[in-house]
Amino acid sequence: MQGLSCSHELNDGRVLVSAGGNYISGLQTTNVEIYDPKTNTWTPGPSINKARALHAMVVMNDGNVLVSGGEALDIESTSVEIFNPLTNQWILKNPMLKDRVGHGMTLLKNGKILVAGGIEASNSQLNSAEIYDPTSDEWSSITSFNHNSLGTTTISTLPDGRVILTGGNQNEWQ
Repeated sequence: MQGLSCSHELNDGRVLVSAGGNYISGLQTTNVEIYDPKTNTWTPGPSINKARALHAMVVMNDGNVLVSGGEALDIESTSVEIFNPLTNQWILKNPMLKDRVGHGMTLLKNGKILVAGGIEASNSQLNSAEIYDPTSDEWSSITSFNHNSLGTTTISTLPDGRVILTGGNQNEWQ
């Protein structure tokens, strides 16, 4: 597996590692690997549909995994796909409203997914956010936050349902 990838623990305890790339060469991959800590083994998973690096990933209430954004060959992406660990398949979904790289994502208490921050194709830092409804497969914009947020953005849903956005960088993307 290359760098600039995402990983998340699946509901069955395995770890899904998706895509990634080489920062120096700028090449991204569709490779997916699954680590099983019970057997200490790595197995190839089904390739993701869109090559990407610097994307975001979250496990949804139904155990499926949503992957959004990122970049491939210096082109930022709005693309979204969902991995179903039971069928071992990726399915393309409706795209985000903005292309995003280095953004954060979290599962909300109501089962919807919040995506915020990152940078867009113009290399502009984003202070915008959007919500994905997996039931309707639709995205909607929500109120922007106070500061731009670039890279290492972490969004967490607190036990009471509030959301906290931490990290990021307000400098130019280097």
